[in-house]
Amino acid sequence: MKTAIITGANGGLGVALSKCFAERGYKVIATVRDMNKSTSLDDLINSGANVEKAELDVSSDSSIESFLNLFFSNHSDLDVLINNAGINSKSNGEFMPQSSLRLGSLERESLNHIIDVNCTGPLLLTQGLIHRLQTGNAACVINISSWLGSIGKKTGGGNYGYCGSKSLVNMFTRALAFDLQEYGVRVFAVNPGWMRTKMGGVNATLNPEDSAEGILKIATDLPVEETGGFFNHDGSKHEW
Repeated sequence: MKTAIITGANGGLGVALSKCFAERGYKVIATVRDMNKSTSLDDLINSGANVEKAELDVSSDSSIESFLNLFFSNHSDLDVLINNAGINSKSNGEFMPQSSLRLGSLERESLNHIIDVNCTGPLLLTQGLIHRLQTGNAACVINISSWLGSIGKKTGGGNYGYCGSKSLVNMFTRALAFDLQEYGVRVFAVNPGWMRTKMGGVNATLNPEDSAEGILKIATDLPVEETGGFFNHDGSKHEW
């Protein structure tokens, strides 16, 4: 049985991805930062889906280490890693939204926190899982990016923390693709689209379930020749 790790699975896209991959026959390890705040994921698990919940805060080295030790003790290989955990200015913990959003209100700690959660943590998690990915079956790493991380599509100021973090996700994706290509591990950055989730809001145009189906196809169908690319959830290429 193939194995997939999906981070940031307390709701929205993370739960939708967990459901999609479980229905495709994967054993899914769905991670959450707070084990007591994952009602939607709990409902999926209670429905009988082959999904296991695990605690992981990607901004904490000790949490990453604990998760890796747990995973290594139970799994010898990994086929898909989806780095979905992330925050934007409105979900930036104890920080005020403007402190990572608007020029004149920016603060170092707030900017660093967004980059840590969206970029550094996922990269370190991927690094820790390299040996399991190498033994996976046509393994794939998907880094959830955003159209807001596209430098070519940037047409206005502001949103420094989130936009900058997603641009860095794209660069990390590109670098990982070169480093992991010799092992046959594919690495993609994916824009999931504007979804009706807690982060995307009620006015968004896309259901997370539809985005998840597209991301599943990218993980299973895109060949190694496309590694390092930036794609939309429907498989079309996105401008860098």
